Amino acid sequence: MKLSIGIDWSDKSHTICFREFKTRRILAEFEIEHSAAGIEELENKVEALGCTPDDCLAAIETNDGMLVNYLLESGYPVHPIPPAAVKDYRGRRRRTGAKSDRDDAQLLSDMLCQDLDLYPQMDSASPLSREIQVVYRARGQMVKHQTQVLNRLTHNLKAYFPAVLGLFSGLDRQITQAFLAAFPTQRAAQDASAEDIRGFLEEQGYRRSDKIPKIIEKLHAPVIPVPDWQAEAGKYLTEALLAELAVLTEQIQKLEKRLARLLEQHPDTVIFQSLPRVGLILAAGFIGELGDCRQTFNDASEIQALAGTSPVTLQSGQTKVVRFRYACNKPMRHLLQQFARQSARADGSAWARGYMTHQLERGHSKSRAYRALANRWLVIIFRIWQDQTLYNENYHLRNIAQRGAKSPSLRLEKAA
Repeated sequence: MKLSIGIDWSDKSHTICFREFKTRRILAEFEIEHSAAGIEELENKVEALGCTPDDCLAAIETNDGMLVNYLLESGYPVHPIPPAAVKDYRGRRRRTGAKSDRDDAQLLSDMLCQDLDLYPQMDSASPLSREIQVVYRARGQMVKHQTQVLNRLTHNLKAYFPAVLGLFSGLDRQITQAFLAAFPTQRAAQDASAEDIRGFLEEQGYRRSDKIPKIIEKLHAPVIPVPDWQAEAGKYLTEALLAELAVLTEQIQKLEKRLARLLEQHPDTVIFQSLPRVGLILAAGFIGELGDCRQTFNDASEIQALAGTSPVTLQSGQTKVVRFRYACNKPMRHLLQQFARQSARADGSAWARGYMTHQLERGHSKSRAYRALANRWLVIIFRIWQDQTLYNENYHLRNIAQRGAKSPSLRLEKAA
């Protein structure tokens, strides 16, 4: 007997529904705690029906968490179902807007019985790939938080010490933070002599001696007076934000060191680092988001849809609308956007620069052009990932030349 298991999960408990896969008959409904005892109860009920994990199909509205990890490690085929799909299916089954955990568990188990092909099984990526994904995403969240702190710091400095903005290459630089510690307010900077400022910069090992006169001139230029209370409040807020920034920077560096150690162990690292301008972080992103179970995707179009690089076409009668794909793997979309930008740089890929130029000449925005470039790249990435071969720019350019340049974007490629 094959079981379809619907799991409506939450932080403290999970509502479960067992169905016989062929007949769709409900065999059991129960609730378990989110604990070791709850997991043991689930296992006992599966065993009581004479089934093993291989006989089960588990439907759940998430693809991560302790429960999902346990099911995967125990050999249960897990089929993540998007919440939007459950909502649509609920509307199909019920005219009212009624909703309960029990109903959702029933719906999830029934969706697999009727539309199993629509909800692919979650890949059984290796523990190494899954750890890379977790660390890569954690770093991404840290970087996002770091950006928010930098924005708050910028906003605060504009209110009482705008002269420091643009003084050095960034607010996250060590010299900027040292400067704010030495000259915490606008008045402190203006009261310092040119020799004091020059001495500070030399002490910090500042090498751009040609810029020192401009720095001094900017700090001593007339400014709008700032009340003492505002300068004092701004100074203390700056100190707090710099302390938070220091912690974030340290933790980001630790995560990057961990990623470096993990990538040394993964066989696919060399594949993704053969792509133009792919370093540690982007390689970790590709391994983490694609995994290493190559049977997960049948062709590149599935990854393009997952990453949100391909648009959605809506057609009814003579009306046809092509729109942005909102539902996607957001970390993967961000990863592909970053890679597209890197690949189109001067020391990146020749064909990628040509393709970007053509997209911009057609009037597309930079964001759309990069998304289109990422969509093209995914075809190549899928192929080298499947074949486990390194990317070869010259080989790709020869293939383009053999097919013939059909658009202005390929003239550069053909010439190369």
